[in-house]
Amino acid sequence: MSEHDFVERLGDELTAAARRQAQRRAAGWRRVLPSSLARRAHGRALVLVGAVALLGAGGTAGLLATRGEVGGPPSLTFARISPQQRAAGVKPLTRPVVFARGRLAYDGRPWQLVGFQTTRGLCIEIDFPRQDRSGGCGSPDPRRGRPLDWQAQIAIARLARGLVLGAVDPTAATVRIRHGVPRPGKRFMTPIPNARQPLRRVGYARARVIHVREPRLLAALGRRRPFAYWLAELRPPYLGMLAEARGARGELLGRAGVPYQMNDTSAGIRFQSYACAGHDAELLRPARFVSTLPPRALRARIAALRRPQRASDLPPRAFLDGMLHMPFHATVEVDAIRLLRTTAQGERLYLVPTTEHVPDLTPRSDCLRTLTPHQREREAMLERRVRAFARQVRLTVYAVGPRLSGGTVAAFDVSAYRHGRALAVSRGRQLAGMAPDGVARVGLRFRDGSRAEVPVIGNVWIATARHLDEHPRVVLWLDGQGHVLRQLG
Repeated sequence: MSEHDFVERLGDELTAAARRQAQRRAAGWRRVLPSSLARRAHGRALVLVGAVALLGAGGTAGLLATRGEVGGPPSLTFARISPQQRAAGVKPLTRPVVFARGRLAYDGRPWQLVGFQTTRGLCIEIDFPRQDRSGGCGSPDPRRGRPLDWQAQIAIARLARGLVLGAVDPTAATVRIRHGVPRPGKRFMTPIPNARQPLRRVGYARARVIHVREPRLLAALGRRRPFAYWLAELRPPYLGMLAEARGARGELLGRAGVPYQMNDTSAGIRFQSYACAGHDAELLRPARFVSTLPPRALRARIAALRRPQRASDLPPRAFLDGMLHMPFHATVEVDAIRLLRTTAQGERLYLVPTTEHVPDLTPRSDCLRTLTPHQREREAMLERRVRAFARQVRLTVYAVGPRLSGGTVAAFDVSAYRHGRALAVSRGRQLAGMAPDGVARVGLRFRDGSRAEVPVIGNVWIATARHLDEHPRVVLWLDGQGHVLRQLG
């Protein structure tokens, strides 16, 4: 008998023994448990006893394949459940097992889909061994009883490519994603901010559909029923994405819309979950009006902040009340609001100092997210930065039209303003930004290399872009005589 035959036979015998042991225990439980509870106990016993029997023999991974191969343990070795999740009662029931692997067409980097059973169900995550990146936790079954869903969107190489992952009905043969902007004349929902933006041809990407049916692989995952998972690699643009699943005969099984959102993988991969959207309530809390003033160093650079507040400095009451419910605002420094200037179109530009909400970024205990130790350190560092940043004053310029229409023109932190990086925001082809006291004109450099100078009135400059939604760079600060006060780039 060859070594391979021996391994296969041993695996079959262990699996059969686990089933027999589970059946005997479940039969005993039926004497004292109701029938419905006994059926649930039988399924749980099969998963737990089967996993214990196989892991006690060195683990199913050791029987089926080597590290990094399908059926074996993943290449990355770390505690897949964090201490915080363990404290919340989340425990692993099986060892992590690779059930799919491949390489990206874009740069050849290997990926592995890994599954392991927990007290909250089967967790599916994706590993990128070469980059020491990992994240989860996805579900093997489409959520809400649908035949198809999406669960993660992952940016690759600064959005040069995007991955979309999800679960699909096991009867599906193909999953295809339509993305991009349609050609003129076609009806298609897409978040294009301006209708004059040039249209692009629709793209199609065929996803890889992974069917997990092999009994021993399912047993290693603590799973009884087969399941299917899909992964698609997309080129930009990531607009109007729509996934479509079809059966073996080409019949349509279902569609799922995919939002315009690719996640940065530098701090782990967050799987989207309908059960994990609990932190948005943090942003619905109303802001507070406070009477503090911005730092002295900032007041020294903006003349309007050094004079007393006038009645004309406050926006209309309706707009002021609405400011309390604008997203992300924690406080509004109402005593520091100032009218900076009025545009030729009749819009009034108000400077509004604020501080920002910091939502709770910690995943809920029933919403697993696995990270490597390096990623956990980076995540903690980024969260500390976010909280420190939120405590700082931010400057926002609001444009209020004659009919209370308008919105945000520019928003930036104090450091950016001090160092000449006050954000210029494009509203269509209208550009706006801020400059300190003493700056009479700013020099702009556009995308095509051309330059322009525009006046600064009330610390605000306004210009018209040569191209739609263009963000030029501020390269010069000039005084009233045209002398260069500072060269910024």
